[in-house]
Amino acid sequence: MSGSSAKTTCSVIIATYNRPDALAVTLDDLASQSLQPDEVLVIDQSIDETGKPLDQSGTLRHPRLKYFHGHPANAQKARNFGIEHATGDVLLLVDDDMRLPEKFVEAHMRNYADPAVGGVAGQVLKPGQEPQNHLPRHCIQDRAGWVRFPLNYAHRTETANWPSCNGSVRKKLAVAVGGFDEQFTRTLFDDTDFSKRLADAGAKIIFDPEATAVHRKVASGGKRPGKLDDHVLADAESWAVQLYFWRKNFSLWTGRWQLSRLLRGVFVRKDFLVHPRSLLIALNEMALGWRMASERLAEGPRYGWAPAASPRR
Repeated sequence: MSGSSAKTTCSVIIATYNRPDALAVTLDDLASQSLQPDEVLVIDQSIDETGKPLDQSGTLRHPRLKYFHGHPANAQKARNFGIEHATGDVLLLVDDDMRLPEKFVEAHMRNYADPAVGGVAGQVLKPGQEPQNHLPRHCIQDRAGWVRFPLNYAHRTETANWPSCNGSVRKKLAVAVGGFDEQFTRTLFDDTDFSKRLADAGAKIIFDPEATAVHRKVASGGKRPGKLDDHVLADAESWAVQLYFWRKNFSLWTGRWQLSRLLRGVFVRKDFLVHPRSLLIALNEMALGWRMASERLAEGPRYGWAPAASPRR
């Protein structure tokens, strides 16, 4: 029709690792959407019991599915592949263990009627969790407080915290900031780092509670933070990605409150009074993580491609 604006197209991107049953449920939910995405890209990094790549292309179902396999597992590398190969104007990223209401895609996409919107952070609920009406004080007062913005917040607002388990972004913006940093070998602070670069680029990100989803956090598969045992809650790799994030993006002074909160959660526990040896192991894991983070900082970020311009400061 003459004078009408072109349709804004949507590509859904799902990076998956050894969660075939959970992924099938998520794909079923996507197939039942009131507004269908133009394509669904699944980047599968699953392996079989022998460690060989596991091809699931014959078992996954969606009418607009595009299936790819990559190896070894790195969620950021998979997401960068999805960004590069997606054809949509808007990229909608979800995890492989999400439950998506019928109007999920529609809720994301209606935000892009405003050309100023660069991305949408959707509401993320755990099973049985209720939305919360009040923001913690530190989210407003602390310069790094946005990192802990509660994704179960009940009200629409602008935000700097964009979640890769339920977040959409204009493709041109994702490309401009270089995609995801593949130095994040665990799914921890990887999307927060991406969020920081979106903010530095001046992007307007809307938190929309109507774009809600339930994150099942299926125990099997995935590349989430690891722990050595019930007492040592963070192994060296987990420390490495956390410390890499903070040292890359903030001064120690700016991030002091958030870092102290992290340290308290890991070390200030009664467990260590009963198991002092575990405290020594935990401190050693943190020291190893610090060294690994230092090596990654010296090497520099591994973006999907060079950012279009240096981030604004």
